[in-house]
Amino acid sequence: MSRKSILAKGLLAVVILAIGAAGFLVLVRTKPRVDPAQPQERVWSISTQTVEIGDVQPTLVLFGEVVAGREVELRALVSGEVVAVAKSFRDGGRIEAGRLLVEIDPFEYRAAVDERRAELEEARAKTDEIKARQRAEQEGLVREREILTLREREVARISRLYQTGNVSQKSVDDTNMRLSSQRMAVSSTANALAAEKAKVRQQAAVTKRKQVLLRRAERDLARTRLVAPFTGYLSDTTAEIGRRLNVNDRIGELIEVGNLEVRAHVSDAEYQRLLNSRDGLIGRRATVRWQSADDTGTYQATVDRTGPRIDATTGGVDLYVRIELPSGDRLLKPGAFVSMHLPDRVYAAVIALPETAVFADNHVYVVDGGRLKKRRVTIVGRNGDTILLHGDLRAGETVSVTRFAEIGPGTAVAVLP
Repeated sequence: MSRKSILAKGLLAVVILAIGAAGFLVLVRTKPRVDPAQPQERVWSISTQTVEIGDVQPTLVLFGEVVAGREVELRALVSGEVVAVAKSFRDGGRIEAGRLLVEIDPFEYRAAVDERRAELEEARAKTDEIKARQRAEQEGLVREREILTLREREVARISRLYQTGNVSQKSVDDTNMRLSSQRMAVSSTANALAAEKAKVRQQAAVTKRKQVLLRRAERDLARTRLVAPFTGYLSDTTAEIGRRLNVNDRIGELIEVGNLEVRAHVSDAEYQRLLNSRDGLIGRRATVRWQSADDTGTYQATVDRTGPRIDATTGGVDLYVRIELPSGDRLLKPGAFVSMHLPDRVYAAVIALPETAVFADNHVYVVDGGRLKKRRVTIVGRNGDTILLHGDLRAGETVSVTRFAEIGPGTAVAVLP
């Protein structure tokens, strides 16, 4: 290739580059200018609640189990063969107070009563015999003492005659001998009387022992008939005619009719709060609800007592609430799971707000001139999903109850109608 051709090609490339640069400058200088748009502040739509200050009494919703207010295990008190049972003596059977539940063969126990009565009569007859001997000895002692008095007078008279020489020494000695013998007779009769008195006391103890044995035999005879201590429903029945029972054998359980309670658990804080409230805990009224398959039963109730100890595992104590059953109500029975609504303590001059209004560091946002302001609050209690609090709030102010990610002091908001 010649030198002229190379130069021509180089010159052409330079011309093309120059034309491109000129065109670029023209495009840059002639492009339209666009002014940047100013960013607009976002306004958040929120719901609010007006601040109201007043007294609030929350309701504790507790759950518990219906239990029998009184139930007893039925056990055989004597041994023997079952000879009779009540027609209703079966699981679920209703028995009235004082009605026969089970009867054990009373033959041996009735014979024991008869035998003890005979022994008691024998002991009483023996006592009469001893008392008769005692009276005889008492009368004999009176006579012996009368004779002794006569002997003493005789000795005194003989002594005076002896001093005057009218009687001999032998007469004096004979008289003294008879006096001595009479004294021995009085002593002997007195000892015999004392022995008879001792026998009376001894026989009185024997008679008393026989009376105890008779009462025990009569009690055993009475225990052959096991009767219902109160009106109730039977469960876990095991006794049948012909079965032999030993003492203390379990034959069933009796649950009292119309005496039902709810056993529910309250926490330590709830227990202390209720206990220290103005109305106290015992006697506080409550409402019990039982949801059956077809209906909801509502019953009035009263706190009757608390459990004997604080639960070491969960804390808190059990409450026993006595249910007021309407007359003739047989629907509710032990074992039912129920809810119980129990009035809590009264919180004075508090503000009630939804949970969504209160943030984790205990503050709320008040709407002021279309913007949010942060206010500190102190939580004092709860009423379901509502929080009870004190704080830097005035009645009539509006508090945001809507949460969103950008919420904070100064945020622009619009209150929804």
